[in-house]
Amino acid sequence: MGDCTIYRGTTKMVIPQGGAHVRSGEIRLPKLFNIKPTVSLTIYSLNNPGATFVLYTLGIHNLGTQTQIVFDATNTDKGVAIPDIEFYCDYMIMG
Repeated sequence: MGDCTIYRGTTKMVIPQGGAHVRSGEIRLPKLFNIKPTVSLTIYSLNNPGATFVLYTLGIHNLGTQTQIVFDATNTDKGVAIPDIEFYCDYMIMG
């Protein structure tokens, strides 16, 4: 799209060592961005639409030949573990 590169997709989030009240994700893309990209993330579950996770960290890192996007989300019911529910993240990255 002109000088703008757009990536979109879905990634499954994982439960990090911190516990099942948190989910983490990572996206690696080819290094094609001339400027820091804009990142839009939507977190959801297919098997439990009632549980809500909100984004609390987002990192964009230059790894030489790749751009790494890392993010973490936490359950809105503070500290409540949700171990058996899979969460996904739809993303759109533009730059």
